[in-house]
Amino acid sequence: MKNRKLLSLLSAAALAAAAFTGCGEKQDATTTAATTAKQEESTTAASTEGNDATDATDATDTTEEATTEASEEADKYLEMDAIEFTAAMGNGINLGNTFEAIGGERNFAGMSISDMTSTVAVNQAETLWGQPVTTQEMMDGMKAAGFDSIRIPAAWTKYMDNIATGDYTINPAFFDRVEEVINYAKNNDMIVILNDHWDGQWWAMFGSENQEDVDTAWALYESMWTQIATRFADYDSFLVFEGGNEELGNRFNDSYNGKIGKLSTDECYALLPQVTQKFVDTVRAAGGNNENRFLLIPGYNTDVEMTCDDRYAMPKDTADGKLLISVHYYTPSNYCIGGAIAYWGSNDNVEEMNNYLAKMKKFTDEGYGVVIGEWGVANEAIGNHGGAPGGIYEYFKNFLANCDLYGYAPFLWDCSNYFVRSECAWTTDEGLSDLGQFFLDAQASTAADLQANAQAVLDDVKANAHDDPNAIQDIREDESQSIAWIMLSSSDWGISYSVGDKYDPSSASAGLVPTDVIIDGEGTYTVSLDMTANGGASGVAFSALGIANGEINFPNYVIEIKEIKINDSTVIPCENYYTTADDGKCTRVNLYNAWVPDAVSAISGNKNNELGRLAPGISADSVTATPIDPNFPETANTISITFDYYPAAE
Repeated sequence: MKNRKLLSLLSAAALAAAAFTGCGEKQDATTTAATTAKQEESTTAASTEGNDATDATDATDTTEEATTEASEEADKYLEMDAIEFTAAMGNGINLGNTFEAIGGERNFAGMSISDMTSTVAVNQAETLWGQPVTTQEMMDGMKAAGFDSIRIPAAWTKYMDNIATGDYTINPAFFDRVEEVINYAKNNDMIVILNDHWDGQWWAMFGSENQEDVDTAWALYESMWTQIATRFADYDSFLVFEGGNEELGNRFNDSYNGKIGKLSTDECYALLPQVTQKFVDTVRAAGGNNENRFLLIPGYNTDVEMTCDDRYAMPKDTADGKLLISVHYYTPSNYCIGGAIAYWGSNDNVEEMNNYLAKMKKFTDEGYGVVIGEWGVANEAIGNHGGAPGGIYEYFKNFLANCDLYGYAPFLWDCSNYFVRSECAWTTDEGLSDLGQFFLDAQASTAADLQANAQAVLDDVKANAHDDPNAIQDIREDESQSIAWIMLSSSDWGISYSVGDKYDPSSASAGLVPTDVIIDGEGTYTVSLDMTANGGASGVAFSALGIANGEINFPNYVIEIKEIKINDSTVIPCENYYTTADDGKCTRVNLYNAWVPDAVSAISGNKNNELGRLAPGISADSVTATPIDPNFPETANTISITFDYYPAAE
């Protein structure tokens, strides 16, 4: 998940004093005492066995039978396939902002990695992003709150003491601490997912133009998973390994050590299954229970649509029916993460969620278990105890019903926003406390019962769907109309308007006033956004000029931008842009879309628009998806774009 540090609820300074006083210290001692008592009881029982041959034989038979039963009980998931296993996962939760909290560049609160020789030091790093040290009592509380599984994000390279020399040995203290927390979950009969999570963008080495970087990436990745799989080889099927997080895909081109990858999207798709195949092969070769362990394969960017693309390929496996696939769901992002949109629950919202989640049935039909590794509404208002955005109850209800219907295993992203770890209890924040009942009800039901009832729940949400009464409703989309508008998310994600190829004027920050125009053919048009009531935008995180149904009503038209103005005076230069269509319906010009790593390759490989369409004077080999400077010279209260729209030259 992006922007995690934004969700921290308390300052690191405030938590430093509380880091070692979190709930559960007595529980640790109690658990240890109980384990010791069981060991002593077992030893005493063994010493009082009968001495005659018959008794000895009976005892041996009984012991073997008990051992067999214990073994079967210990690995109760072994004979399950991936579909059955995801059903057994129930609802899961993430231990967010904890073991993936990496602090500065290989530096934890002024403490170098080489100094980390004790669990105490690792615990200090564990609190860097605002979470308390994890305890057994916290895990008990998660189980009691309705969560039967937990996902543990971890940053492993940050604990490789001598990585610069090519020594990828993981610090034993970190291993010890992660294992300790895994055992907390094991004590509660919870399924555990363990991954490598973001981890300082080292993944970008896979996409480097420098072969030495590429070789390092492969060696590091194999060494990492060899160590992890070997360390936990004796752990049974309750422990799942996940081969990455959101990094497998476009982030092969992330900046790393000042270098940026140049892979095309097609090349990223081709590279991804090579990486996941290495993950599978490495774990399987590590011995022990790894031969049949369930493995979680990240989707492309963990994005639903990109993962369902025909270019995505799952790795091969020597174990039968043991592969799961992971995607994340934070749609719409300006509601779930940025918080710019304060309401969810329109017909468009409900249809969007239902359609997106139905796509993943493609994988369950092929026998893969589907895990929604992260989901939820994690915006700034919730992080700051500002209460729940409108429609969050219906969002949870509809999302979980979709997971029940299709048999997906959902893992709520949480950084003490919902389950407050320091209190070992569900939050009491207004509008959020009732959400916990969803998980308790699911835990008390069978997967079959939940699935049987899911469609009725979805029908109920759909029947009661309605637009935000405060939303802008003056123009609605249908395929006979083409409407131009400015898609925008401000740099702080606090202001948003209709981001995405589907024109949705209800998806607007409160107080924002757009001027959208109906396109009726060739001509000059001006669209604008007035953000004065929102305090203005200091910059842009994403923006595009869109024409709804442009490809349907005006095929092969081109957009020529004449001017972009801020506050009616400042003109933003816009050069080397291109007209394209991501979905074959909406015509667009990307103004600032950092998620397109190589626009030249993107437009040449676009299956709906083979070469893109260029305005006069723009060279095809120099186009970009970020033609404007995202840092405005002043706060933008208004933005306007004037453009010509006409048929492209033959």
